[in-house]
Amino acid sequence: MVTHDLPYALELCPRALILSDGVIAADGPTAGLFSDGELMRAHRLELPFGFDPRSVSASG
Repeated sequence: MVTHDLPYALELCPRALILSDGVIAADGPTAGLFSDGELMRAHRLELPFGFDPRSVSASG
C-alpha cells in the first residue's frame, strides 16, 4: 500500500517504509517510525495535530 494518510497506514500496517527521492530512508515498525520526530521532520511528514501514533495498534 502506498499512502500519504499516515493515521490510516498506522491502523493497517504493522511495518512501514519511508521513501525519500525513491530511496528507502527508513524501515521499521510503523508506530516507531511515526513517533520519531526527527525522522518525520527530515522527510517532511506530519501527523494530524494532537495525534499520538502510540495510541493506535496496527492489525496484523
